[in-house]
Amino acid sequence: MDKYVKIEFAILGILILILLGGVICAGRYARQEKRDGRVREDLRKVKHQLEMYFNEHGQYPFEWDSGEYEYVVVGDNGEQAEGWYVGGKLENKTEPKAGFDEEYNIEWRTTEEGNYEICGGDYRCQSQGNRIELQLFQPE
Repeated sequence: MDKYVKIEFAILGILILILLGGVICAGRYARQEKRDGRVREDLRKVKHQLEMYFNEHGQYPFEWDSGEYEYVVVGDNGEQAEGWYVGGKLENKTEPKAGFDEEYNIEWRTTEEGNYEICGGDYRCQSQGNRIELQLFQPE
C-alpha cells in the first residue's frame, strides 16, 4: 500500500468514529426527551384531575396523591387551597422559563433544578429574569 492509501483509510476511520459518537449521543438525547415528554403528559393529566376535583367540590384540595410527582399548595385562605403547582424532574435540563401553552391550556415553568411544573388555581407561573415565581392572577 502506498502512503496516500493509508492516510485515506485513517481519515475514513476517524470520520466513522465521529459519526458513531454523534449517533450514540443523539439516541441518548432522544430517549431522555421521550421520558421528559412522559413527565409533561403525566403532569397535564394531574392538572386535569385537579380541575375536575375543583368542578365537583368548588375548591382545590390541600393534599393530593399525584403519584411520583409533587403537589404543592402555594396559596390558601385558611379554608381552601387557592393556588397550587404540580412538578416533576426532567432529564434534559433547560434554562428557567415560564409560559402559557394554549394547546393544553396550562401555565408552566421550568426551574434551575430541572423541574417542570404546572401552576393552577388563582396563581400563575411568572418569569422574572432568571427567577421563576408564582404570582396571584389579577383579572384585567
